[in-house]
Amino acid sequence: MDGTTDPLIRRHELLAEIRAARVAIDMTRSKQADAVHRQKKAKAEGFEAEMDVVRRIDGAEQRVKEAAEREHTAAADEERYDVGVQAAGQVMKLAEGEMKVLYEKGLSSFIAEAERKTDSALKRAGPVRKALADYRQAWSEAEAHWQQLLHALVARVEAADLAEGRRRDSTTVYRECQVPMFGVQTSDELLARPPRPPAIARLTEK
Repeated sequence: MDGTTDPLIRRHELLAEIRAARVAIDMTRSKQADAVHRQKKAKAEGFEAEMDVVRRIDGAEQRVKEAAEREHTAAADEERYDVGVQAAGQVMKLAEGEMKVLYEKGLSSFIAEAERKTDSALKRAGPVRKALADYRQAWSEAEAHWQQLLHALVARVEAADLAEGRRRDSTTVYRECQVPMFGVQTSDELLARPPRPPAIARLTEK
């Protein structure tokens, strides 16, 4: 990377190279696996043809020759695809190496970009805080209504248990008849813990 290259643009280019290399590796490995399969199949067919030669079956020698050719072609394909996988892997390795250097040298640019994303996330926290507060209030109202029915519900469940021949302790029955605890994090935590590594505060101190 020269001094005039925008690190954000270069990262985009490197990521594209890495993705392309991964796709190439996956496709080539699939073709390589097919070549291995063809090679094994041709070898088996060649062995069968050789047995037919021993049995003096007409055309067996020609089939041996053709199977050998198919096996040779498949082996050559496997080797060629292996070279392709290695080449794509080298491209990906070089791009990942440059990416590591890019992050080190252009860290300030990437931090600024990440901070913009963090600010954008925090701007969206306000509506979430309100929605969460509304939900908590609605939850409490529903819980209050269910709480009024607690003893009646317990009596109904105990009667059902008795009819079914079930024996359970009262704590279990009461828990089953109560609204569970509100399990969502408090809204204050949404802003108290922004999506930013704690170390950034120290790294960006002036």
